[in-house]
Amino acid sequence: MRENLKNRYENKAKLPRIISGGLSFLLFIPVWSSWTDERFSLYERIFMCALFIGLGVAIFVLLAQDQFAHQLKKYGVTEEELEYDYQHAEEVIKDTVFIGKKYMAVMIYASFALYKIDDIVWMYKDYRRDKYHNKCYYLVIYSVDKKKRLLMVPSERDDTEEDQVMYYFSQKFPHIVVGYSKETKRMFKKEYERFLQIKYYSGLQKEQEIHNE
Repeated sequence: MRENLKNRYENKAKLPRIISGGLSFLLFIPVWSSWTDERFSLYERIFMCALFIGLGVAIFVLLAQDQFAHQLKKYGVTEEELEYDYQHAEEVIKDTVFIGKKYMAVMIYASFALYKIDDIVWMYKDYRRDKYHNKCYYLVIYSVDKKKRLLMVPSERDDTEEDQVMYYFSQKFPHIVVGYSKETKRMFKKEYERFLQIKYYSGLQKEQEIHNE
């Protein structure tokens, strides 16, 4: 039996929280420097102090949030229900992405996020370039209400992590359109009901039949 999901997340998030907390504390150092630097006018010093204090407070507030409880409340799921799904989930990306029958749980550094699998209709891989012109890959995930979420998995082997997640979904969940094409994008935007008829409706029915067997 795996370690409890909440405990696993809390243990993983400890070090990033300590580091982030230390960095937020360091932001208060420039406050004093800015306030005593007479090269700037009084209004400029007030502005810089307010900026650094605001950044520090924002980080503290973010770290203080109980992301685990927030995600449970967001999806109306109890901790026991999520734990059961997690115990039977596949660890697709080591210590990061866990895909069960109902939910995908993602733990990245100090963040925790849930994805309700029955709500996902489309998933594909995309990328952006960083300031060094390197490709940074991520997953684009659309839900049935057409809301878009991005999932960037810390990669140790180029872009293979995103491919693993996509492959698992393509094999286990026939209601999800996996992969990108211009025609799929056009249909999603212009003919959404037809888009849902491709896989979503029939796929959910097929999955339900399998679960009931």
